[in-house]
Amino acid sequence: MKNYLLIVITFLFISLISKSAFAVEQLPDCNEKINRAIFNFNMELDKDVIKPIAQTYNMLPSPIKTGVSNGTYNFNTTKTAINEILQGHVEDGLISSSRFVINSTLGFFGTFDPASEMGIKKRSRTDFGITLGAWGVPHGCYAVLPVFGPSSPRDGLGRLVGIYADPFYYVIGNSDPGVETYYSLEALDLLNFRAENIKATDSLEKSSIDLYATYKSLFLQKRETLVNNASNKTSTEKESSDIR
Repeated sequence: MKNYLLIVITFLFISLISKSAFAVEQLPDCNEKINRAIFNFNMELDKDVIKPIAQTYNMLPSPIKTGVSNGTYNFNTTKTAINEILQGHVEDGLISSSRFVINSTLGFFGTFDPASEMGIKKRSRTDFGITLGAWGVPHGCYAVLPVFGPSSPRDGLGRLVGIYADPFYYVIGNSDPGVETYYSLEALDLLNFRAENIKATDSLEKSSIDLYATYKSLFLQKRETLVNNASNKTSTEKESSDIR
């Protein structure tokens, strides 16, 4: 895992220095040939490994899948709370923190969601890449990461910092086997997300002339929207049905 993170950092650094920063609508694809090769690798990996596992996962009873979804969302709540505070939305951070405490205790480690039943609704996820964007840090060049997919130097750095600045990372233990548990939860979160979006991705694959360009456009639009929301929203605007 540590070697993989070093590779990711190196790749993102090369992407960052390749060109100067542009607005999102003009974001350069400085290493398009490499990005397309990695994208093709990711698509093959998804077809042969990840998608079949996600399809099998979807065969589980709904209560189990709901419990996993609740648990992985709760697992990410500490990241969200920290970044809400860093974005200047302290009230939101306190609300997210309260959800984490309630659901981690009364909700059996987040498997259930008693906080919502108490009227403390789910909040949209946010991360350190979005925080950097809200602070005015540009994307840099577009990048595609092995396994993780669309990214940029800003969001890649945000992903790494987000792990090591996550209070839950230190609560669960930043040494073996705690770190293995942490990354297992990260993997479970990704699997849950893939399983929830099988129909959407199948539709994209059937309708897109250039699937690489489609994924790139969707990624950049979504990240820009999240950054704008983080920069402009008030606490009352934070609640969202688009939890992911």
